[in-house]
Amino acid sequence: MTRLDVQFCKGFVQTNVQNVYCTDVGGKGLKNNNDRFILQFNQYYQKGLMVKNQEKGIPMRYFEIFIQHVSEKKPIFAIGLAKPNYDRGMVGWYDESIGYHADDGYVFHNVGNQHNTENLIGLYSFGDSVGVLLIGSKAYFTKNGVANTKAFELKNYAHEQYLPTLSSSDSDTTIKVLSPSEFKFNIDKFIKEDLKLELIENETPQRSVNDSANDMLNHCDGLKKLILDVIEQQSVNDSLQKQKDTEIQKLKIEITELQSSNEKLKQQHEITLKENEKLRDVKTRLALNQQDINNLSLEQLKELSRILLDTQNTIHSKEKDLLDVELLCVVCQDKRKNTLFLPCKHLCVCAECAESVKSTGKQCPVCRTVISDSIQTHL
Repeated sequence: MTRLDVQFCKGFVQTNVQNVYCTDVGGKGLKNNNDRFILQFNQYYQKGLMVKNQEKGIPMRYFEIFIQHVSEKKPIFAIGLAKPNYDRGMVGWYDESIGYHADDGYVFHNVGNQHNTENLIGLYSFGDSVGVLLIGSKAYFTKNGVANTKAFELKNYAHEQYLPTLSSSDSDTTIKVLSPSEFKFNIDKFIKEDLKLELIENETPQRSVNDSANDMLNHCDGLKKLILDVIEQQSVNDSLQKQKDTEIQKLKIEITELQSSNEKLKQQHEITLKENEKLRDVKTRLALNQQDINNLSLEQLKELSRILLDTQNTIHSKEKDLLDVELLCVVCQDKRKNTLFLPCKHLCVCAECAESVKSTGKQCPVCRTVISDSIQTHL
């Protein structure tokens, strides 16, 4: 936040302790405590900068007011810093507070009965602008745009939790909380020229409790969305894994069927090789010249004729067997093929296996094309 949400407070006039407060800047209201009235603010001016000291970024905060009216000639008025909900009396006189007092010009820190001359920085009254600058744990007070270069080290309390606090003995005091454009004090010049320090950009300026709470809620919403996204993605992954497992199981079944079919083909191939060997032997025996045939006896010719007839029958039988194998269903290897798949037009399965293929994989066993229809044939 680079400035107060509301530029200024309209001021306060003490007429009734219970109902006079400055809500525009988040003040908690005046309290009558030993004839002292306290106004505390829960926000600073945040410049969005930090002070660089020993290569570290130290948060910087500033608060400034203009005293419009006081009814007493010499009111006891103070501007300073105190712990949250401070209500003990004049700021600076009690523990966990520091205050710059108008009536004597002294700065008091956690004590109200000691006037240390080192802490004398000047009187002020109505018509003056006074402020307090907090850099880390060091406090500087300003009057009409001029800062006292003496740094007051905050004690006994976490300095980052100190809040701007006003105290007054005058119930008719009227002040105006200045916006950054109204500041009399030049923060940048003081830090660079008087303190000889460097300003750096503050990427994470201090924020109000509400802002932090909103950030936490937004962060929780973000985490909730992330968790839901992870759950949804996990569900998608589970679904994909199930599909993958199903496809793997189908492939295992197909591999088993192909291995079985391949084994049958190997056996058939061995049988065929043996038959071919017999045929070559017959061919050798038949490779006789005409003279050899003429020299054969009648009994020998009859035997040769019988061998030729047996060989011819064997060849026809093998041709029929091979044809039968070609016509067997590629799935069950038992029944004849009689069903044609579309659009690939592969005639490869029996009617019973065709129904099974269409109800499970819906893919042609030969080419893996998705089946759109089937036609049963009668060969």
